[in-house]
Amino acid sequence: MKKSIVWMLVVVLVLGVVFSGCSNQASTESGEKVTITVAFPGADDSWKEDDYYKYICEKLNMEIEFETLSSDSAVEKARIWISSGSMPDVVTTNDFKIDEYLKYAEQGMIRELPENWEKDYPNVGFAMEMTGILDTLEANGSVSALVRPQDHYRDYIDEFRVAYANGENLREKMSQNEFLYIDSYGFAYRKDWAEQLGIETDYIMDYDYFMDMLQKFKEADLGGVGKQNTVGLAIDYTEAPQAFIVPFNSSYKHFSKNENGEYECGLLADSTLEGIKAYAEAYRTGILTPDFYTQKTGDLDSLFCSERAGAIFPRANHYFLRTLCSSFEKANPGKKAEDCIGVCWLRSPDGAVHGWESGNSYGAYYFSPELSDEKMAKILELADYISSVEGGPQIRLGVPGVDYEKQGNEYVVLREANADGNLETLDKKYPSYEFFRQFLNPFYDNSVDTGHMAMREQAALRKAKLEEPLALRTWDTARDFYTADDYVTFNATNEVNGMMADAIVTDGDVEAIWKKKVSEIEKDAKSVADNMNKALLGK
Repeated sequence: MKKSIVWMLVVVLVLGVVFSGCSNQASTESGEKVTITVAFPGADDSWKEDDYYKYICEKLNMEIEFETLSSDSAVEKARIWISSGSMPDVVTTNDFKIDEYLKYAEQGMIRELPENWEKDYPNVGFAMEMTGILDTLEANGSVSALVRPQDHYRDYIDEFRVAYANGENLREKMSQNEFLYIDSYGFAYRKDWAEQLGIETDYIMDYDYFMDMLQKFKEADLGGVGKQNTVGLAIDYTEAPQAFIVPFNSSYKHFSKNENGEYECGLLADSTLEGIKAYAEAYRTGILTPDFYTQKTGDLDSLFCSERAGAIFPRANHYFLRTLCSSFEKANPGKKAEDCIGVCWLRSPDGAVHGWESGNSYGAYYFSPELSDEKMAKILELADYISSVEGGPQIRLGVPGVDYEKQGNEYVVLREANADGNLETLDKKYPSYEFFRQFLNPFYDNSVDTGHMAMREQAALRKAKLEEPLALRTWDTARDFYTADDYVTFNATNEVNGMMADAIVTDGDVEAIWKKKVSEIEKDAKSVADNMNKALLGK
């Protein structure tokens, strides 16, 4: 029997009028099939054989010839193609660098979008506005790439469409508290252990309270593996600063604006030192494993699922949490993850929730300067459909009548569940799907099993964070796209995560050890900050 899952409500009718799919129909109505060549990581000729490719191309009267592109060398290959003038019609890169883009555009190495593209293809205009960086893409009075938005605002996409139609500033809207998208960092922990020990838990717990709970987990040895084998937290050194430094300084490794509105290096801040001391305390009291510095990321789930660790980080993201739940139940027959695992984040000693406001752009599509007007129109037609009220949901759901159907105002998934109760993913069923779902679409995400614990817990944790006072590293396009040589060199030279881990595992006074490390980079850090303030703020 097929498992049907009610997935989402249809967008209000007025939006279908404002953002109808494929607004520019000239190339389709001509009856001529248009063929474009696309370089996309992992693509090969077999992509043209699946039913998803056939459905989309027939619908839009087009054909796509995929250029084989190794995922490992995709970024460098794209640069070679563009610089040599030998690129296919479309080249994609996930390593979008604004200075590189501007060079390409100013030197005519990539084709600009046609005049009035936002008006002629309103869904493309909306998707590009959803990146939050459209103004930054202006070069020589035009835009010369499609930049893909992420899915961070999919729960509010209808409201953002209305706002766009009304001429509102979408970037400003994204920073309003009701829409604010912050990181999904968080801990997964043994809530059943907490219940056994009489410890009250919540989605947001005070920093000291949480660390005390981890110590109690270690002492209680509820997994029955021996106190000497039990640790409070499974984590590796690459993520440990998120758990121990961020609660004291959200911008610990970044150049961010201070209370005076000027850029400074977070590594030099007193609050970062406080985080280092908290990090060292966790290590020296056994909350972390003695060998955590060499702990492999792939071993963390095993440490937690074998009941040797009371918590694991980071696992509040729905993908990681879902994987953890599956591994936990396999390792502990008879125990349900939903009964045993909770997620949380920390309220910092200053009373606020620390973290990051996330940007909403990811990757770009460049077009050959030799691209004909007809091909350009067809590419934008494809992007417009994929980003439309009709095409957005359809792209994520698969082939109509095969993978889903529309029943009244609801979409119902028809794909069968596997033995584990999970739906077969579309990218495995249709290899070409990977290209289409990423081609602009402001929804971007293809998750359909919204009833799974992992999806609910991630949403609940983010909601809980937003109800607290916030101390965030804000989304700063000027900084994020800043590429001065000294800035790039400083960040590349100083491997912050390793630098911090080395300080906390070294015997001696951790404060003195850290201050010595900071003194070695202080001059360069201040020089970089001074240059940023001159270049970006005119100070």
